[in-house]
Amino acid sequence: EPIFHSPLCLAALAASAFCAFMGALAPRSAVGLPIAVLILLLFLLFGGVLLVSRPQWLALLSIFRASSAMLARNEFSGQIFEFDPKGVNTDFDPVTGERWLEILNFPDRSHVWQSCTLIVWWSVYMFLTYFVLKVRVTRRYGYPGRMRLASLVMIGAENDAQPS
Repeated sequence: EPIFHSPLCLAALAASAFCAFMGALAPRSAVGLPIAVLILLLFLLFGGVLLVSRPQWLALLSIFRASSAMLARNEFSGQIFEFDPKGVNTDFDPVTGERWLEILNFPDRSHVWQSCTLIVWWSVYMFLTYFVLKVRVTRRYGYPGRMRLASLVMIGAENDAQPS
């Protein structure tokens, strides 16, 4: 079961880091939330099995590609699929799970490689979130090293007390 749970947990980590990055970029949540949802939908569309014939570079940008590949490899490897549709008098040859993975354009990489890919996505988005927040604080308050946490709390309290 860890092979099944790890792609889900790592994809959730990468997606939450992406959402944190989008939240740091957006001036207001009303702007950032719809854009983040749209981009996540594009990641799902280009990263999994929803679009088989897609540009390869779009598939590589998806944070869900590695988790989809791990889940599909876990389910399809070693399987043989036989098609016998009712009402059709044609015999179909059995198709192996490995052949289905080729048809779906999933790379032949190990779970460790795919897990590392998701951890890299998480790391990149967390670094970008930190960088964006550091730049925003520096632009607004000057060099953040000069201010203490108490000063930032006081500034936040003053902003809350002012009527909008």
